[in-house]
Amino acid sequence: GTLSNMTLDLTGYTQSGAFNTVTVLADHVTVRRLTVTGDCATGLRGGAIEVDGGSDVLIEDNLIEKFGQCQGDGHLDHGVYLGSGSDITIRNNLVRGNSSRGIQLNTEGGAFGTLSGILIERNRITGNGHRDYEDGIVVNGAGAGAISNLVVRRNLIYRNYYAPACACRPPTNGSTPAPAARARRGGG
Repeated sequence: GTLSNMTLDLTGYTQSGAFNTVTVLADHVTVRRLTVTGDCATGLRGGAIEVDGGSDVLIEDNLIEKFGQCQGDGHLDHGVYLGSGSDITIRNNLVRGNSSRGIQLNTEGGAFGTLSGILIERNRITGNGHRDYEDGIVVNGAGAGAISNLVVRRNLIYRNYYAPACACRPPTNGSTPAPAARARRGGG
């Protein structure tokens, strides 16, 4: 299915507990030309767009901004969050001003599953994070939660709070993330 040409504005929305604005759980899903915005005060422990188990997913041409608690403990609120799935493309999006990471790949050591066949290209990822270890892109796969066949190319990643990218628990076989190590704050 396709979700396209919509604005989802969370400004002033209140809810307790973790949530995402858009959650993809199915196969063959396209999320295209959405504006997903907030007020940097709404969102908790989730992502503006999150993929949990989908295959053949395309996230393209979206504006993803201001998700999460942009001060205090809002360090688990991300623009795009991949927990598990395969054949996922994140392309040509503007991901800016989110509370924590712009794009996070985190399988939680296998608790969420695995990620494979991930392509992240031609995105602008800027102004995300408000404290240490909050980067433009984070790759965090370990143990049973392997991340394989990851390609990160031709993205513009700048002015994120801590670093452009971090392979905190690096991906495995067939992956080409860039850069592989965390840069210092101000380095991106």
